[in-house]
Parts: sequence; structure tokens; C-alpha cells
Amino acid sequence: MKRVMNCVPILSITGSDGVGGAGIQADIKTISALGGYAATAITAVTVQNTFGIQDVFDLPADNIRKQIEAVMDDLHPEVVKVGMVRNRETATAIVRLLDLYKPKHVVLDPGIVSAHGKLLVEKSLLKDIRKSLFPQSSILCLKREAIEHLLGTTINSVEEGVRATKELLKEGNNAVLLLGGDFGNGAITDILVEQNSPEPTYYSTLGVIDRNSHGVGGVLSSAIATYLAQGNDLHNAIEKAREYVNRLVIYSIDLKLGQGGNLLHHTNHSNVTPHALELYNTLMKEIVQHFKQHNDVSFYAARLNVTTRYLGQITKKVAGKSPKELLSEQMVREVEIQLTNSNKNIQEIAYEHGFQSQAQFAKFFKQMKGCSPTEYKKMALKSK
Repeated sequence: MKRVMNCVPILSITGSDGVGGAGIQADIKTISALGGYAATAITAVTVQNTFGIQDVFDLPADNIRKQIEAVMDDLHPEVVKVGMVRNRETATAIVRLLDLYKPKHVVLDPGIVSAHGKLLVEKSLLKDIRKSLFPQSSILCLKREAIEHLLGTTINSVEEGVRATKELLKEGNNAVLLLGGDFGNGAITDILVEQNSPEPTYYSTLGVIDRNSHGVGGVLSSAIATYLAQGNDLHNAIEKAREYVNRLVIYSIDLKLGQGGNLLHHTNHSNVTPHALELYNTLMKEIVQHFKQHNDVSFYAARLNVTTRYLGQITKKVAGKSPKELLSEQMVREVEIQLTNSNKNIQEIAYEHGFQSQAQFAKFFKQMKGCSPTEYKKMALKSK
């Protein structure tokens, strides 16, 4: 019997999350919201909330094997997403089953680091995961921090991100997607490299798309898996998944779910209209282009042909912030990059960004970051 294209089974193999923002719970929500049918095999039971993971109980590899076999023998999903894998035995069992059942797509999003940057697996296991699971994946989805852990490097630019993803492509997988690179240009940039394409593909979103929201990386990878299962090619699947996640992040800003980080609410019916989102995105593009020369909200309102009051209503509804706050945040992001990655002194940076004096710049920076530019630069350089 022919399946209805949008109601296809997707198997998610990963750990649990009690607050429902990540792991198996988030995958079920994502797949279901996008019209797929979510099947699961749980690898670990975590004790966690939006502040982080406090404890983990790993299920026996044999039990995980039986869970996967039961689903594959019955539902025959053509797309499998693999998430949290924390020991060699589990990795080996999953690889053997992928070899046996040969699903059409394997979306690999290994839980290497948490949303707070904490390493979630033993360093000795990273090599085993790379050797066994990476070659099995149709697409490997990794946050920048995870790639830095894997390669023992830092990624501070788009060019370094491309080099790092190409290095991981040598592991034998078909494609690598670097998730959520904030490279100081006011945008979140994801980078895709593929075995059959000489040039990388860049996916960028301007604005306050906070990829630090709890579980957002896992939601993105399970959305990619769902769109692949529904017949989309890889590029379309990524585009649609990013659009879904970005919409969720914006819609969930004012929900205040989770004290340690925002939780995404997949069934939230937001009052943010498509027109408001379009206006907001246009504003962010204008801010990125003009913020060094223009810090006056009226300038941007005039360019968008709206009143400053209406513009403030839009940004408050979409992002929970005023236009002035968005301008200040963009300036701080740019200043942080220059303080840590350029040879410019603080006075040069101050004048470049339109401040009349170094003292005025230092006061602004301290209000935004809680420390002086000099203190920030020392701390940043010390942590490198």
C-alpha cells in the first residue's frame, strides 16, 4: 500500500529529556508537527532541565538494539535520525543495524556538547564515534562547539568553518552541516559541505535567532529528517527545517518557559503575522548595513516607510525588544569581534562606531556587558 507522502515514519534514536525541549521528546514533537510519524529508540535517560544535564543513565546496548529492530521490522522507516550515543557498545549496535536495514537517509546529530557548551561524552569515545557512525550518515549535523571539540581547534570565521567541515567530510559521510555559526556579521550562518559538490552552501538568517535555546539543534536535525522522509532533496530539507526552527524561536521568545534557557513550544499559535516577520527581517538587514553610521531609530523607520512607534510595536511583538536594543546588540556583537580578533586599539574601535570619546564608548560597553572593553579583551584573550 502506498504511503501518504507527509505521513511517513521517521525513527529517532537518542536520549530523553524530562523538560521536553531536547532529545526524544523534542523529536516526537517536531516530527509530529511537520506531519510525519515519530517512532523511537531511547539510548539514555537523562536528569536535566534548561540549566543542563545533572545525571545520565545509559540503557544497555542490547536493549537499544531490540528497540531499533522492533521498529524497523514493523514500520520500515526510510529515514533514521541518530542523536545521543554515549558508549562504544551502543555505537557498534547502531552501526550493525544501519548496515542491516540500509535506510535511505541517516541524519546524524550526535549529542557531543550541551547547549551550555559542556562535553557530554568521554573524549576517548569521540574517535570511535567518528570512525563508526560518521561514515553511516547521509548528513552530519554539528554545532560549532562540537566541531571544535572534535578537531581540537577554534572556529572564528566563515573560512575557518568551511575548512573544519571539509576536514570532517574526510570521515566518509556524504555531507556535513555546521550549525549556528555567529561570525560577527549580525547573522546566524549554517555551512553545508558535500562530497559531490566543490563549493559550500551557506544558509544565513539575520536577527535575534537565538540558537542557544534549549534543544534547538536537535529540533533542526529532526526537522531535516522529516522533510527528507517527505521526499525533499537535502537543500530543500535544510531550507525548510531552518525556516521552521527560526519561526519557533521567534514565537517562543515571550513564553518564558525554562529559567536556564528558552524552551520551544511546537504547538504555540503565535500572533506574529507574516507581515510582521517580513518587516522585522528587513529591519535587521538595514541594521547590519547601516548601524555604524546610524544609531537613530527614526532613520530605520523612514527607510521602512513606517512610524517609529509602529516599528517599536513590531520588534516588541517579534523579538521582545525595542529597535534601540537591537541596534545596541548589533553594535556590541561587532565590537566583541574587533576586541578579540583585530589589532585595533579601543579608541580606534570607539571612533569607528560613532562614539565621540573613548569614555563614552566604555560607558556604553559596560552597560551592555557588565565590564569595561579592556577587561573584556583581557578575559577573552586569556580564554583562548
